[in-house]
Amino acid sequence: MMLVADGVVDRGMLSIGNAQNPARVELRPTEALLSRLVPEQTSVVASPAAVRVSGAHSIFAAFERLTIPLTAGSVQEMIAQAAWNTDIELKAVTLHSGNASGTEDEVIIPSLKITSSTDRLGETVSVNADGLILAGADSVEPARIVIQSEVMSVLDAQRRSATVTAVLDNVQAGVADLSGVMVRGVSLSEVVRETFGSVISIEAQADLVTVPMFEDGTPELAVASLQSRVEGQHGLAEVGLSPAGNGADLIAGGRVRARLTPAIYERLALTSAEDDVPPMALTAPATADVRLEEQSVPTSMVSQSANAGKTPAIPLSNLARYDWTSAAIGLTGTIDRIALKNVPGVARPIVARELTFDVSAPSGLRSGATVNATSTVMSTPTENGARDSSVGQVRVSAKSQPGADGAMALSGTVKCAGVDLEVVEGLLGWTHRMLPTAFGRAGDVTIQLDGAALPDMLGGSISSDAPEFTMASLLEPATIRVTPVLPRLTGNLVIRQPKTGAVNVSASQLNYSLDSEMVEGFLNGKTLRSSDAELLGAAAAEVLRQSGTDGARLADKLNRNAQQAWTMVNKKSLLGVTIDRLDVPLDLLLGKAFDLRDVSASGAIGMDDVLLARGDSQTAFRDMKLTFGGTNAAEGLALKLLGSPTITQGGGTEPVQPAVSQDGISLTGMLHALAGDTSVPVVDLQGGMKAIPVGIVDSMLNLGGRLEAALGTTANMQLDLANIGRHSGAGSVTLTSPNGTVQMPSLAWDGVTVTATKPVTGQLAVTSAFSDSLLSQVHPALTSAQQADGKTPLSVNIKSMTVPVNGDMSLLGADFDLDLGQLQLKRNGMLSDLLGTLADKPEMQAAETTTALIPPVAVSIRNGMLHYDKLDITSDLFTISSNGTVDLVKRQLDLGVRVPLFGWRSQFSQMTKTPMASLAGASVTDIPFYLTVTGSLDDPKIQPDPNGAKKVADEFFQNMIEDTVKGVLGDILGGGKKK
Repeated sequence: MMLVADGVVDRGMLSIGNAQNPARVELRPTEALLSRLVPEQTSVVASPAAVRVSGAHSIFAAFERLTIPLTAGSVQEMIAQAAWNTDIELKAVTLHSGNASGTEDEVIIPSLKITSSTDRLGETVSVNADGLILAGADSVEPARIVIQSEVMSVLDAQRRSATVTAVLDNVQAGVADLSGVMVRGVSLSEVVRETFGSVISIEAQADLVTVPMFEDGTPELAVASLQSRVEGQHGLAEVGLSPAGNGADLIAGGRVRARLTPAIYERLALTSAEDDVPPMALTAPATADVRLEEQSVPTSMVSQSANAGKTPAIPLSNLARYDWTSAAIGLTGTIDRIALKNVPGVARPIVARELTFDVSAPSGLRSGATVNATSTVMSTPTENGARDSSVGQVRVSAKSQPGADGAMALSGTVKCAGVDLEVVEGLLGWTHRMLPTAFGRAGDVTIQLDGAALPDMLGGSISSDAPEFTMASLLEPATIRVTPVLPRLTGNLVIRQPKTGAVNVSASQLNYSLDSEMVEGFLNGKTLRSSDAELLGAAAAEVLRQSGTDGARLADKLNRNAQQAWTMVNKKSLLGVTIDRLDVPLDLLLGKAFDLRDVSASGAIGMDDVLLARGDSQTAFRDMKLTFGGTNAAEGLALKLLGSPTITQGGGTEPVQPAVSQDGISLTGMLHALAGDTSVPVVDLQGGMKAIPVGIVDSMLNLGGRLEAALGTTANMQLDLANIGRHSGAGSVTLTSPNGTVQMPSLAWDGVTVTATKPVTGQLAVTSAFSDSLLSQVHPALTSAQQADGKTPLSVNIKSMTVPVNGDMSLLGADFDLDLGQLQLKRNGMLSDLLGTLADKPEMQAAETTTALIPPVAVSIRNGMLHYDKLDITSDLFTISSNGTVDLVKRQLDLGVRVPLFGWRSQFSQMTKTPMASLAGASVTDIPFYLTVTGSLDDPKIQPDPNGAKKVADEFFQNMIEDTVKGVLGDILGGGKKK
C-alpha cells in the first residue's frame, strides 16, 4: 500500500479519495471552454436560440471514491467495472440566450451541487442535483431545482436509457431558455407567465433512451414515457406518456387549467391579412380547464428502432416535423367566461358563460372530427352599469370529414334556445326594438351548416405563419339552413354561396304571424281599446257619471273611443313568404361596404284573411299578395300589391262570410334600398285602392277619427308617392267617397307631419259625424249640423297645411277658406243656449231645426291655435256673429258671440230697467246682446260679456244716429223730388 496524490493504491485496485479525506479538483475554465459544453444552436420546436456560458468562479469536484480495477482487460472493461462517488459544485455560472429578434436573456446559477455514485460504472449510475437558479439579473427569489436520475448502460449507446425525476420550485416564468421558443411571435416564457403565473413549480419524471437516427446513425435522445406537471397561481398543466403494451404505440393524456389574458389572446389571434376591421379580442381574462383524454399515439410518431421495438420511443426531432393533424384527439373542457369585443356585426362585447366542449378525432383531424359545445351567451354590462342580460343558450354540434378532392368539409348544427331578441338588438346597437316588435320577445333558432370548406389551419409546424382564412373560403361550397321558431316567425331559410363573394337566400315555407296584439296596436295607436275600457268596470263608470256633467261626458268619451277601437276577430293570420331568389354580397353579411348593384331578389308574400271588427261593422282583407323582384337593387325592387277589402255592417264578432267584390287594392311601386347617403329603405307607390275602410287609414295616421268623419266609412284613394320612408317622402293623393272629394296635389312627409306644398281643395257633404268631429271644434253651435236638403256640399280651399300624425296637435298649422253654405242646425244644444229661452219666438220653440246660411270664413291655425275674425250664422229668425280662438291642444274655447236680444229680454230688462217698448221703436231682432263662450270643447260655458252693455249702447246709438241721418236725408231727397 502506498500513498498517491492524497489517495490510496491497493493491490489490484486503483483508489483515489475516501469519505474522510476526498480528493479535490478545482477547475477554472475559460468562457470559450464552457461554451463548448453547450451547443451553439439549440434546435427546439420554434426558432433556434444561441446560447453561451460565462463563469465568474471555479467549478469544484470532490471525489469521495474513484476505484478502477487494475485487472487485465481493455480500458473500456476497466472503466465499466469502476466504482464512482463524487460531488460537483458550480457557483456563479451564467447562461446567456439570444432569440431570433436579437434580444438576450440570462439565467444565473448561484449554486448547483451534483452528486453521482455507482458500484459499477458500466451498469447503473445515480445522478442527483440540488441547487438554485435565478431567472435573470433582476430576479429576487431563486428557484429551487432538485433532480434525481438513474442512467443505465452508460457505455452502450444502443441500449442507453435513463429515468429522470426533476422538481423546480419557485421558477420565475420568464427564464431565458424559454424566450427563444416562439409561438406565432410570442415567446413561450410570455405564454407561461400569462397563463400559469409569474412564479411556477415544475415536476417531471421521464424514461429516456438514445437511438440512432436513420439519416446518419448518430445517437438521438428519445422519450419512452413522461409524466410532468407545471403549476402556478393561475393554473396547472399535466402531461403523461406511457407505453401502450403493444411495443409500438404510446398512451398520451393530460390536463391544462390556465388563464387566457387579453394580451396573449390578441397576440395569438388568427386574422386574415385582408381584414380591414380590428380582430376579435378578449375584454377580461378567462379560465379554461381542458382535458386530453388518454389515447394512443400513432405508430408514425414512434421510432421503430427503439430497443428493437421493445421500448417505444418518440424522437424529439419528430415533434417538429410530425403532421399533428393525423394524431388522434379526444378533448373535453370548460371555460368559465369568455368576454369578446369586435365580434363581426355586433356593437357591444358579448360573454360566453360556462362554455363546455368536447372534440373527438379518433384517427386525427384530417380523417374527421366531431365537436360539441354548450354555452350561455350574455351581453356585457352597459355604460350605466346594467347587469348582463342573457341572449340564450347555444349548443353547437359539428363534424368534419374529407371531401372528394381531399379537402375537409364541415357540417354541423347550432341551436340557440331562449334567444332574447331585445338583448340581441341591444348587442347589434339598435334601440328601436324592431326585432322583438317584429318577431316576438324570445324564441329558438337553429342553424344547420352542410359542406363548408375547412381551411388547412393545422398544417405545418407550430412556428409557421397563420394560414389565410376568409369567410368566403368557408362558405363557398356550403349550404346553411336557418330554422326560426319565434312567436311570429317560423319555417326555414336556405343560404348558399353560388360564387365567391355572393350569397343566395331562398325560402318556400316561411310563415310570419300577424296576431291580434300586433295588428290592434298598429291600428289603434293611442286610441283606447275595448279591453281597456272594460277595465274601467261598471263601478268606475258610475263614479264618473255621478261626478257631474264633466264626469258624464268623460265616461261617454271613453265609451265612444272604445267603440272606435279595432279588434282582430280571427286573432291570428299568417303571412306566407316565398323567396325565389335573394342574392346579396357576402360583405353585407360581414358588415362591410357593398355594392347595391350586386343585390337582386324575387318572391312573393301572401296573407291569410284578416278579419277586423269595430263597433257594429266588420272589415275583411282577402287575397292580399305582394310580389317583388329586381336584378339591381341600386335601381330598386319592383313591387306589386293586390287585395280585396270588404266591409260588412252588423258583423259584430262573427266571421265575415266570403263575398265577391269588384273593389280592391292595386298598387305598383319600387323599393329603393338607399335614399341619398343614408341606409334607409324608401318606396315609390302608384295606383289605387277602392272601397278601403277609411277608419283604418285614420287610425294609422293617428287622426282621431277626423278623416273618417269627413269622408265616411269607405273611400277610393288614388296615390302617386315617391321616396316614402320613415323620415321622408312626397306625392299626391286624391280621396273620393260618397261624401265628396279631397284633392291633395303635392304633399311632403318628414316622419312626423304631412305638409301641403300646394293648395288642397275639397267638396264634402256635411254630416252629423262631420259636424261633431270637425265643425264643432270651429264653433260649438255647429254641433250636429247637417247639410240642408238639396244644397251644395261645403267647399274648402286650404292654402297651406301641416298635419301631425303623432297626435301632437301643437304641430297643427293651416290657412284655409271654409264655405259651409246652408246647414240644418238643431235647436237643442249650444245653439239653444246661445239664443236663451226663445220666449218671444214660438216658431223657434216649435221647430227642432232651422236652416242657416254661413258665409265663407277665413280660418288660420298656428301651433294648434285656431282663430277667425268673423263667423256668421244667419237664418230668417236671427244672426249670430262670432270671433275668437279655439285651443285645439288644450281643447279650450275663448270666443266672443253677438246674439239677437229677443232671447234675452228679461235679463236685458233687469240690467237696464228700461221697458223694451221704449227703445225708440227699434226692431227687437236688430238689438244685439254680447256673450262669451269659454271652457272646454266638451263642456263650454256661456256667460254675458262684461263689456256687453257698453257694446250694446254703442251699437244701439250708432244705429239710431245712422237711422236718423238716413231719415233726414230721405226727407230732403224725397222733398226735393216732390218739388
